[in-house]
Amino acid sequence: MPLQQRTKPINERSASVATVKFLNASRNLEAPSSARYRIDDVTKNRRRSVLGWTTIATPSSSEDITVTAEQNRILDDCNKRERRKITVEATSLAGLQYRQTFTYEIKNEPATD
Repeated sequence: MPLQQRTKPINERSASVATVKFLNASRNLEAPSSARYRIDDVTKNRRRSVLGWTTIATPSSSEDITVTAEQNRILDDCNKRERRKITVEATSLAGLQYRQTFTYEIKNEPATD
C-alpha cells in the first residue's frame, strides 16, 4: 500500500493531496474491504492529532487524501518547519490488515500585510 512521496516542504496553509494505492499480495491494484486514515503533528517527536481517524466510505484501489490548508497550518510559530504524518490502515479482501505512514514537512512562512 504505497503512499505517493513528497520531497519538498509544503508552504503553511496550503492544501495538499496524498495518493494511496492499495495492492494485493500479487502487487496488483485492488480495492480493500475497508480503509481509514489520520493526520498527526509529529514535530519534535510529539504526537498531536490534527485529524482523527477518518473512514474512507467506499475505498477504491487508488484514493486521494486531501489535506486542507487548515490542517497544514503551523501550530507553533516558533517552529521554522513542522512535520505531519499521515497514517493509513486498510483490510484487504483476503482479510489481511496493513498500515502505512507518510511524513512530510510544512514550511513556516513569514506573515505579510
